[in-house]
Amino acid sequence: TFRVSTTSGGADVNTSGTVTGAPVYSVWTGNDNNDGLAATRGNALFTMNAAVAVAQTYDIANVNCTIQICQGVHSDQMNIDAPFLTGTGKLIVQGNNLNSALCSNYVLSGGNPPISINHPSVSITLQGVRFGGSNGAISNFAGLVYIGGMCDFGCSGQPISAAGSPAVINVGVPCIFTATSALAFGLCTFSGRIASNVTNEFLDVPAFTWALFANTGGIIQIQSAQSGSCTGAQYSTNNAGGVYSNAVSGALLGNTVGTATSPGWKT
Repeated sequence: TFRVSTTSGGADVNTSGTVTGAPVYSVWTGNDNNDGLAATRGNALFTMNAAVAVAQTYDIANVNCTIQICQGVHSDQMNIDAPFLTGTGKLIVQGNNLNSALCSNYVLSGGNPPISINHPSVSITLQGVRFGGSNGAISNFAGLVYIGGMCDFGCSGQPISAAGSPAVINVGVPCIFTATSALAFGLCTFSGRIASNVTNEFLDVPAFTWALFANTGGIIQIQSAQSGSCTGAQYSTNNAGGVYSNAVSGALLGNTVGTATSPGWKT
């Protein structure tokens, strides 16, 4: 397990934090010259990219590699351009996976977006973090993203974006999507695929432009009723993009009907 410090600015957010107990509750000030392998303040890394770089030096095949971030605001970007896991191993980015109510204390807000995946063989699992970036949380240009622990997406742009083929994002557990700007989307895809068969919560301040946006052949599959106070348009599809809800009641949120501009579609 590789551990990352509280902020790339170097200051502790919770100055009363200790290094005892479960690592996800600890507060560290890191250094990228550390190895990141021990649950101590003196061993934590400073940035998420350093954790990726260290992990890439190991021969990781059929075991999981967890990058465990600490409480605070992380303003750097995790940019993954090459695979380093083979076999059944998984790359996991973990905040507070033990208490989903506290995931908002583990904030990824830098890099615009904080996580960018640029290789088709990269697979990443996210657990227990909040995204607060100005223009999106995850840009997946080629790989696979699995939301395996409740995450809070509070962005002014595109909280989740599958931006290229064969990019896939699978929302496997209920998450929160909050619009912090009138320019915000909920789920957004350009050529990639997003699937969610769980009940997510959509909250808007002030409103979503579109709760779902599918363009350039991208597909959003959402087959469970959603919850929340979502206003704005339900969806927008164009350039052969589509939304598949299978007519499930409550799957499409918003106070205005969406638009499908041919050859865009919605079923």
